[in-house]
Parts: sequence; structure tokens; C-alpha cells
Amino acid sequence: MMELGIKYLFFLFLIMKQKLPDAHYKKKRISIANVLKNSKIGLSMISSAGSRAKQTNRPDSDQDVIFAVSGNPERKIFYPKLMKLLKTNFPKDKVYHGKNNNIVHLDFKSGSKFELVLQSNKEFNKEHKSLKLYRRKNL
Repeated sequence: MMELGIKYLFFLFLIMKQKLPDAHYKKKRISIANVLKNSKIGLSMISSAGSRAKQTNRPDSDQDVIFAVSGNPERKIFYPKLMKLLKTNFPKDKVYHGKNNNIVHLDFKSGSKFELVLQSNKEFNKEHKSLKLYRRKNL
């Protein structure tokens, strides 16, 4: 009987751990996209990626956002500009670079977490096409 109670409490804990619904992530992703589109960074393409885009995410998963800019700049040159832009537009939230400057993290105070990944136009098109095919087959 006691074991059943512990399992029930653990199950309730897992439900409570599901912090934010997908609608919240969508709203924040749109905010990020608007900032990137309305800035002068030369955004050419943007899309969701990763487990949330495939709807295979866990409750604590972050949202990956892939994007491309005209001119295909190098990440180590572009990311400081991106981080400054994000810090200016989301001053209460945490913006920091990932390991080896491969990604930029944006963690909102509300709990939603995003990883922004700059890709070349070619890489973006390949990954975006792959996601579209996945969605058609599985969703």
C-alpha cells in the first residue's frame, strides 16, 4: 500500500514538472522571430527545430530555433551581435552562448528555454526540408 502512495506522489511530481504548455513556447518563439525579422541582421529564414518541432519533446525540453542570414557570416563574428540584440530586446531574461560558440541560449524568466542556431542557407534548407518531411509522415 505504501509503495502505491509513493508511486502516486512521484506521478504527481512529474505532472507538476510539466512547466509550460506548447502554446507558451509558440508565443515566445514568435516574439524571438519578430525581433530577428525587425532587426537589421539580415534574417533570410527562420524555423523551429528539434524535439518540440517534431512533437517528441519531454516536458523539460527546450525549443530549438534555426535561422539563416544573408551573407552566411561566421558564428564567432555574428553571435556577439545576436546576443547584444537579444539582451536589448529581452533585458529581464538570460542570454548566453553555448559551448564552443555553436549556439546562443535564451532563457526566459517564465521558464521557457530556447537555443538559437545560425546555419548557412544550404544547411537551413536541408534541415527545414527534413523537418517538413517528418511532419508529413508522422503528424
